[in-house]
Order: sequence, then C-alpha cells, then structure tokens
Amino acid sequence: MRAKQLGFKKVGVVSSGNNAASTSAFAAAFGMRAYIMVLDEIPQEKLNPIAIYGSTLIKVKGRYDDIYDESLKIGKEQSIYMINSDEPFRVDGYRTLAFELCEQTNFNPPDYVVVPTGSGGHFTGILRGFLDMQACGLIDRIPTMVCVQTSGCATICNSFDKGLDKIERTMNSTTVLHEFENPFPPSGEEVMSAVRKYGGFCVQISDRHILDCQKKVANKGLFVQPASAAPLAAVEELRKKNLILDDTRIALVATATGLKYTAALEWQGLTSHVTTLDNLGKLIKELD
Repeated sequence: MRAKQLGFKKVGVVSSGNNAASTSAFAAAFGMRAYIMVLDEIPQEKLNPIAIYGSTLIKVKGRYDDIYDESLKIGKEQSIYMINSDEPFRVDGYRTLAFELCEQTNFNPPDYVVVPTGSGGHFTGILRGFLDMQACGLIDRIPTMVCVQTSGCATICNSFDKGLDKIERTMNSTTVLHEFENPFPPSGEEVMSAVRKYGGFCVQISDRHILDCQKKVANKGLFVQPASAAPLAAVEELRKKNLILDDTRIALVATATGLKYTAALEWQGLTSHVTTLDNLGKLIKELD
C-alpha cells in the first residue's frame, strides 16, 4: 500500500462502495487506521461490509462533492492519506484491467470497452492502461471507450452533450443507484476530454433500463450490482442507434456483485410461492 510506504499511519476515503471496502480491508491488513466517510442516506446493508474490517465509519450529512473537498482538507491537517476517486496511485491501479484484457485477448483488444462511470477515475485509469500497451507496441489500437451514467445523475454525459469543457454540477440527483450518485465528478473533465480525443461515447441510461439489464444478466447466471449492468444497457442503446454493430467485440466492465446492494432488488418485482408440504408436488406441477 502506497500510503504505508510514504509513512502514513491513517488512511481515509469518501465512498460507499468498492473503494470503501477495499480501503478498509487493506488498512486492516497493514495495521493502519481507516476513516470511511459516506452520505448519511446510504442503506445499512452497504455499510456493514465496510465496518466489519474495523474501520471508523462516518455518515455525513451534505453533498458528496462537498464531503470530498472537506476530506482533502482534513487529510492534510491530520496526516490522513485520502484515497479518493482521483487519487493518482488509485487511478494508476485501474490500468491493470486494460493489461488483463490485452493478455486475455492475445493482444487483440476488444473494439469497445464500456465502463460504468461515477467519479471518472476508473474510466481514465483503464484508458491509460491501453495507452501504455500501445506505447510499448503490444497493441496497435485503442478500443473505443464508452462512458455510461444513469440519467438520474449524468453530470459527465450532460456536460459532454452540451459541448462543454468544464462539467456542470447536477443540482438535483434523482437516481436510486448510489454507485452513480456523484453530482460533481472530480475526474469528469478528464473523461470528457478523453472521449473527444479518442472518439468514444458518453451514454446516459435510465435507472429502469439499468435495472432491467440487471435482471437480464442474472438470467444468464451472473448477479451483479446495478452499475455493473449499465454497460449492457448502454450497448443496447447504442445498437438501437446503429452506433455499435452486432459483429463487433465488446468488453462490459462489471464492478461488483449484486450482494453489495440487495436493496435494489425491491424494484425488480421478484416473487415467491408458499405452500404446504402435502401440496408441494401439486404446486410444482401447476407452475411447470
């Protein structure tokens, strides 16, 4: 862990998802103290898998971007290494996804790589990985990168569609998918610049479409969190507009298991059946 190498004894992060859990886990493994800051409305089911590592978990009332800015100030004042979404070593770590994709495809990368995007660091890190591989001569092209957001909090996509160079804050987020809920993504402008420079796409999809795709993916045997189903929804949308053809090779980036956010299942309309033991055979026959 880079923070340990630099002599820090404390780390921190503003997150309610994968980064919060991984920061907590590595801090515990390295004997460091972790301060995890989350929005106060985050469901408890997302917090317990973070708290289990013994980190100090703090629910903060306020906007995500304001908490982010305050965390950097506190980190500087109290010698806490903040591993937020655009922390350079964290973003560089995302390059490994590109490396693995190149290795798994015998250095013939997919035509498209579709990335669910909240803060933007994951997207830019993956792109850097492909650029590294190209600079080394291991691949001869960069895949078309697709940034996917939910329309309920599509700060990057909205700003990109308007042709802006600076992102405009989303003032009233309406998404129920907390993985995307960053109204002022710190790496948003870098994502927009990269999409323009390398000819990619910014696609915003409704929460409903994303949740429908979560169910489709589950019907193929994979239970992923809603954000991980967003790339499939984006591909469906792009194919509908004939922007992606059927015979292309596409990598859909999935970020976490559906167990990370089971509360989202309440919007899936799932059902079950109840019967007595004597009636079990009859019910199964009727349902067949």
